[in-house]
Amino acid sequence: MTKYRRIVFFISPVLLSFLLHLPIFKLDVLGIHVWRQSQTQTVIYNFTFSDNNILHPQRFDLSSGSTALLYEFPLYQWLVAQMNHILGYSVLNTRLFTFLCFALLLIGFYKWILLYLKEQTALLSTYFLCFSPLLYYYCVNPLPDILALAFTQWFLVFAGRFQISQKTQQLLLASVFLMLAALIKLPFVLFLVFLVPGIVSRDTTKKMANRIAEVVLPFIFLVPVAVWYVYVIPGWKGNGITTGILGNQKSSEELLTYFWHHLVSTFPELISNYAAFPFILFGIYIGIKNGKTLFRKHLPLSLTFLAVSLYFIFELNMIEKSHDYYLLPFVPFVFLLLSLGLNRIIEGKYRALVFVLLIVVPITAYLRIQHRWDEVDPGFNPAYLYEQKAIQSHIPENAVCIIDSDDSKFIALYYLKRKGYSLCKDELSTQTLKECLSRGASVLVTENLNLVPGNFPEFRFEQVYSGGLKIYNIQPQ
Repeated sequence: MTKYRRIVFFISPVLLSFLLHLPIFKLDVLGIHVWRQSQTQTVIYNFTFSDNNILHPQRFDLSSGSTALLYEFPLYQWLVAQMNHILGYSVLNTRLFTFLCFALLLIGFYKWILLYLKEQTALLSTYFLCFSPLLYYYCVNPLPDILALAFTQWFLVFAGRFQISQKTQQLLLASVFLMLAALIKLPFVLFLVFLVPGIVSRDTTKKMANRIAEVVLPFIFLVPVAVWYVYVIPGWKGNGITTGILGNQKSSEELLTYFWHHLVSTFPELISNYAAFPFILFGIYIGIKNGKTLFRKHLPLSLTFLAVSLYFIFELNMIEKSHDYYLLPFVPFVFLLLSLGLNRIIEGKYRALVFVLLIVVPITAYLRIQHRWDEVDPGFNPAYLYEQKAIQSHIPENAVCIIDSDDSKFIALYYLKRKGYSLCKDELSTQTLKECLSRGASVLVTENLNLVPGNFPEFRFEQVYSGGLKIYNIQPQ
């Protein structure tokens, strides 16, 4: 295949995906996992307009006593904010940047498959990866996970090259990309396991000093990861992510239900795409048939897959059925299996099937995912989305708000672009109002259109807006 045809074939699915997403690029934050999206976009907004220090990610919610939001290292959010400083603030910038991260992921995957299989297989496998329904959804959403996965994919490229060449510069590049991936999303640090067999069994003709340096090098680059998370994790009190299955309060039946759901639904339907799943089944068959040979030949991949699987089991009680983004670390392995099956099929007499499914996968990805961007039911009170300009005009920029019934603590304040206290459902009471007002709050925003201010005689209410929400200026009597 000529270089020109190679480029055209690679760009074609990316361009098709871009065109299919055109109606989405113009949307504000909405859809499944909107609370995480609004959390991410809030940090981007505050980097853009408030504090641009990458070490100071900020939120609007004041419930914890601070606006600091110390979770993953906010490299993705900060980079989007720098884009905003050049182009002007817009969620469109975030979506475009995420799509560029997705393209980086696809290039990395193509380069990685080339290490093991022929070029035609690498190009076709990348096409199918482009229309993984899971990636089809996240490739334009305000979340850092795609960038973390892209860096991980490039780690696998350079780690694989180090396996083959034993050149220290390949290990250096692999270590840099692993550091970036783990900073953005900590679970990707598990891919360090991929390096272990290669380092242990490396060229013994090298000088001892060089061999020691290669062992130490990946860990040196993981020092910033360790420093960041040692600093921030103590602040994750009450976050079940840190305890995982050790803090599980769900029954064994529930956990088995979650596991079965991901096995029979998430993996074939969301990660791979039903139309591409036959190739994965064939890849699994090849893996079982040549199990011992493949295990010995690809020990780093086998051990890394085992590490990621243990992570999945550890977090299963938190993943439940809905948190599919936790499964992104499985993407390289699932599509490597697809590549194995696809490679064998295109060598045989079923090549026509491949080209039929190349047409089908964009359609099935679109049909499976498009409803997730539902503007009628965006995953929260649509008044925040459609009336945000009017609502913001009735709240002074420096006002501190009380948000009635927003368990996410991010969505409402993101749309208001104001600081405040987000109350959970049924948390609004005389006591909570007193506490919030004593901390400087002066505006109440509520979805309860039947709220009776007379039920709170200790306070004076002045209604300033009524629509899909009601807004009151509120003071003690």
